[in-house]
Amino acid sequence: MSDIRVEALLNEYKGNLYEFLVASSLARSFNLELDFLKSLTADFQKMLAQQEQFIREYYPKLLIDLPELANGLVNNLNFTNIIKLQIMGKAALAANDDRFSEGDILVFSDDQTIPISIKICKANSYVNTKSGGMKSFFKKYFSSPKEQEVLNAKIDAILDQQLYELYEEYNLEIDSKFDNWTFAGLPSLPGQLEGNSRDIYLCSLYKLNEIIYDGVKSIFEKSPQLFLKGIYSLIGFSSFNIVQATTFYQNKDGHYHLNQHLVETINEDRYKIEDIKLGELNKNKTSFDIYFPDRTLQLRIKAMNKFTSKSYKINCSVKKN
Repeated sequence: MSDIRVEALLNEYKGNLYEFLVASSLARSFNLELDFLKSLTADFQKMLAQQEQFIREYYPKLLIDLPELANGLVNNLNFTNIIKLQIMGKAALAANDDRFSEGDILVFSDDQTIPISIKICKANSYVNTKSGGMKSFFKKYFSSPKEQEVLNAKIDAILDQQLYELYEEYNLEIDSKFDNWTFAGLPSLPGQLEGNSRDIYLCSLYKLNEIIYDGVKSIFEKSPQLFLKGIYSLIGFSSFNIVQATTFYQNKDGHYHLNQHLVETINEDRYKIEDIKLGELNKNKTSFDIYFPDRTLQLRIKAMNKFTSKSYKINCSVKKN
């Protein structure tokens, strides 16, 4: 297995395992661990066991570090009454409630349900908060369907131009869905592109980044209240009862050493529009920044997976000052 593939799986698996360890530790502190473990489905337990085995094989020191870090994070959570805990997943989908969209764990008390978002990240790194489809971004977060419709036409034009230029590079007969590209055995993942092909792809991302920037700027200037309402979701707070709980670590000798546990809630009066500043656009970048008094929000343009699909996304991440 390639080092890149191992690293990608580690990031996914350690996140899942860390969520489970935090939930277990929190349940234990309220004498609910047995009930919590019984609530886990057989499929979930099987998945977790497979992922733990992967970490045991490639990063065995983490099996010592992660439980210790999880216990430390729980000590920073301020709960006084919990009657039930649940790992998000099928239960969250069944709840069909956007308030739980960032949550990894649901905590139930007598009178409320609180979602907790659990993350483990390198110290001083950006923390992912949202990843949304580019063609629904403005409609979903800024209630701007007309803006979205205009932007979608521009997005399609840029991606059509990308297809044309890539086909021209390889002297392929034009089609509308990269069929001939695929039949020719050419790559569909961005990381596999080289030379002029990679330059064409990056140029498309720069153009997409510019139109998303212009759309955000337009809403920021013309509809500040809509902007302010949507921006809370982008920094990880779709509702004001969500708890963001993040562990930052430093990697030394294969061990994860604690840098900081950060537990945060937020209220709707946290920011005013005059507190927020839109960064400058760099036409040779795939991202731009929005500045808050205490954090920076970065919006980055990416293909969902394969660049041969028109499904591109906007990744949102936050770094505290």
